[in-house]
Amino acid sequence: MILVQTNETVTGTYSYHDGRISGTVQGTHLIGKWFEFDGVESDRDSGPIDWILSSDAKSFEGTWAYGDDGPDAMTESPGKWTGIRTL
Repeated sequence: MILVQTNETVTGTYSYHDGRISGTVQGTHLIGKWFEFDGVESDRDSGPIDWILSSDAKSFEGTWAYGDDGPDAMTESPGKWTGIRTL
């Protein structure tokens, strides 16, 4: 995954299903959305993310959900997403 931050805006890409990330930094959180399949947005190919940056800024952990899982998906049954900075 490659993430780029410009001011509070973060965009990124990852190889699985032509994935993309788009979000806004709010304190130590990245709040946004993930998209897959080359930008074709559907409720099973996109959804919300809430990632928390570690204090040393070298990793993050957070949650994700599918768009059609409903408004409580991020708190009731979220998926986990983690990353480690390699550069």
